[in-house]
Formats: sequence, structure tokens, C-alpha cells
Amino acid sequence: MKGTEEESYPLPDHPALAEVAAALRNTGHWAIVVDDRWRVVYVTDELRLSFGNGNLVDFPIGVHMFGPEVATALRDWRFGMNSAELHCMNLAGAGGLVLNDTPGGRDELAELVDPSMRDLVDELTPVDSSALSFTAGATGMSGKVHDIPVFVWRVRDHDGRLAGTAMITKPEPGMTALSALGSNSDPRHLDRMQHVARAGRRPAAVLFADLEASSPLARQLSTASYFALNRRLVRAADQCVIDAGGLVGRHVGDGVVAFFLAEISGSESAAARACISAARALGHVLNQVAESSDLEAGEVVLRFGLHWGS
Repeated sequence: MKGTEEESYPLPDHPALAEVAAALRNTGHWAIVVDDRWRVVYVTDELRLSFGNGNLVDFPIGVHMFGPEVATALRDWRFGMNSAELHCMNLAGAGGLVLNDTPGGRDELAELVDPSMRDLVDELTPVDSSALSFTAGATGMSGKVHDIPVFVWRVRDHDGRLAGTAMITKPEPGMTALSALGSNSDPRHLDRMQHVARAGRRPAAVLFADLEASSPLARQLSTASYFALNRRLVRAADQCVIDAGGLVGRHVGDGVVAFFLAEISGSESAAARACISAARALGHVLNQVAESSDLEAGEVVLRFGLHWGS
């Protein structure tokens, strides 16, 4: 069967698989969970959102991971394992386990997989392992295929019997690089950005702010001090926008733009209130920005413009 595109998939019926699926869901992993016959029983929302360009992409449930139903669904994805070649990379990596778990062996597996994979079945060797890893591929936003590390973990019930398998994937960069990127971002803002991953007209309140008398300040301060002032101002503005529930827009010089979407705020009036709250909050932190820059409070002044539109 197919899962509903607008909803999270239910946890598997098997208790051991449900525990693993819930843990993967709660920790925000990209993951697919299959039963002991490699039928898909769970796919995390994070994987579906990432490869659905901000939408919960459809993934067949209850069918063989490498069968024709899954292969057909993946070809409709804009990103991810959206070609027969990329899907074959997963079978090549995990295929030893798949063959080991197929009662009818190579002949049965050849009938179960998508026709594009049948030749690959002949090259597989059965493997019985508690875990393994390999590198697969996925199409990114630019159309380039990226290496995707895959960790395959066998799930057993309380009696030690095989319940299924979890295939856990992650982006190509290592955790050091990913943590460096994440530490400089607010998770709330990153989540909101997913709402605008796909272009469209959206009702929103728009905030504009610009530093008044920036030219005299630039002459008054050293170059390093002036740029430090701008950095402090931008950081303060971004934080006020994020705390109010907005999206940070483009920074041009000492100007700030931010968007407060009705679909994120819950209503048009809530978006308008959030925009006003952000402007007021930014006005209140200007004294701190001035003090950190060895300036008087009256020397750091912002001019605001608030607008409603799409």
C-alpha cells in the first residue's frame, strides 16, 4: 500500500521494529525500516521531507524494498534515490543481507526485485551480519549526485530472532562539518525555511530596517569597528526575527529584510503581530549594540518599514 503524503507513517506493528522506528523518528534521522522479508514498514518524516523538497514525499509501505512499487515511486522523486542506478547502489550494498533473508534464495529474490535489478541479483553473495555500512548515492538540489553513507543495522526481538533491518543514511559531510553548520544556525529558523523550499506566493508581513546616518558613522569609526558594528546589528536583527517566528531575508549592507508568513504564524493577523513584535524587539536591543561598539545610544538608530503583501 502507499502511505498518505500529508501524514507521518504509523509505527510498525512489530514491537521491536516500532521501538527502533520511534527512536529514529525522535532523533531526526533519515531512515527506512524493513521487516525480516525486506518489506518496508516505516520511513521517517525527515527522509520524506528532504527528498520531497519540503513535502512529505510518498513511499510505498508493505512492499519489498527493492520491488517494482518502490522503484516506480523513487523515479517520481525530485531528489534522492530517483533513478534505477541509484537504487541499485543500495541493493549492491545491502544485497548480501537481503539474499540471506530470502527463503527461496536467488531465484525468489530475482522475482521480487524490480526488473532493472535482476542482473545484480546474480552477483550477490549471502551475508549474515549484525551491521554493515556502504556508500550509496542521491541526487541533490543542483542535480549533482552526492555520496550518501548508509548504516545497516539488524533489529532483533527480545528472544534474539530477526525482526527486520534499519537502513540509516546521512548527508555526505562528516559530523564535524555538519555540527559546525548547525551550531551557527537556529533550528527553529531551519525548520521554517522548509516551508518555503518550493517557490510560491505566500501572504506575509515584511519588515525592512536600515541604519540611519551610516555614512557619518563609517567616517567616525575605523573600518574594522564599522564592520563590527554591522555584524552586531545583523546578529541582533536576525535573533529578533527568529524569536518572533519570522524568516530572515537578504542582508544588503546595513539593511535588514525579514518575512513573517501567515502559514507559519497560523493566521494573517498573527503574522502581522509577529512582524511588529520583531521591530519593537530590535528597537530595544539597539542600546546594547551601541554600547558594544563604544557608541552612544542615540548614534545607532534604525528606520523601519512594515508592509503586507505576497
